[in-house]
Amino acid sequence: MKRKILFYISNLTCGGAERVVCNLANHFCGLGYEIIVLTDRKDEEEFILNDQVKRTVLPIREGNGRLKDAVGRIQDIRSVFTRECPDIIISFANKCNLKALLAGLFIKIPVVPSVRSDPNREYGRKWKGLFAKLLFLSADSVIFQTEQARQYFFKKNRDHSVILLNPINKKFMKPLYGNTRKNEIVSAGSLREVKNHEMLIRAFAKISSQIPDYILTIYGEGELRDHLLNVAEECGVGSKFFLPGICDELENKMASSRLFVLSSNTEGMPNALMEAMSLGLAVISTDCPCGGPAQLIRNGENGFLVPVGDVEALAEKMLLVLSDRELENKLHEQAHLIQKKYNSENVLEEWRIFIETVVKKQKGGHQTF
Repeated sequence: MKRKILFYISNLTCGGAERVVCNLANHFCGLGYEIIVLTDRKDEEEFILNDQVKRTVLPIREGNGRLKDAVGRIQDIRSVFTRECPDIIISFANKCNLKALLAGLFIKIPVVPSVRSDPNREYGRKWKGLFAKLLFLSADSVIFQTEQARQYFFKKNRDHSVILLNPINKKFMKPLYGNTRKNEIVSAGSLREVKNHEMLIRAFAKISSQIPDYILTIYGEGELRDHLLNVAEECGVGSKFFLPGICDELENKMASSRLFVLSSNTEGMPNALMEAMSLGLAVISTDCPCGGPAQLIRNGENGFLVPVGDVEALAEKMLLVLSDRELENKLHEQAHLIQKKYNSENVLEEWRIFIETVVKKQKGGHQTF
């Protein structure tokens, strides 16, 4: 019998976790599972869901005071849980994890939060962190992306948890690009402070005179668009810097580029970095918490890691790669090998096995905790 799976996330707009939810929902829908995607809101530009996926959007709650709105939101979520009665509920990221766990208290449906970023940043180490750790004890299991993230929580959570990687979208599983590459440095991600695209712009500006034919393109959208354009102008590279926004054909736009840079302050398991490596781009990333880039990159072999916020180190590594064609080609080839390890079929099968295991324990009356 095929299961009913409910995925809960804030929205489906321009983000790594959002893309993973859509990939998972579409995949399991294709396998015959009944899929519900629950979100706090619906936006104009979203990742595309299969027509067979049931999309549910929670009602808007505002104007009644923060506490009343928060309690009302939990009640709304709980109503969806009890009405749909799925076999398993998987929530994604920060506040959605906490809301799903609160809404799922004392109902006989397994709730599994998925931690997508650095929990030190998401929940902190004071009262909110303690509250999160205690609430997570009610989960039937917890999904992590890195060992570093798992270490934040109590031993009971660590013992009853799993590390599941992100499936690389099949669109990015291309053969190694064989034609002449464009003199372009690329990045991708929402234009938010945590992504620290400003670091990349400033590093590019430091070496632009030494690589005068190169441009920098950052795909994504967000509240820092105008700020980043102003930074580029201030640094003298405004004519060489481009923000095309969200791109539905990112795999085609990026494949012919020379270098991908991830300059984030913190990441879970960064989809954009995985996809760039799968396309066979040379890559440089900050060695940011909670350890995702370091899990993907063998420093100097299939990419380079630089300290978070270190503009000088990033500029140095960018120039090193782009000034040495033999090194660049080696990085292209080695990065491309990630396809074997993170093949989407293998990763998605691990997700399926995990889901079936949790559901069977629940059906058999054996709670994970």
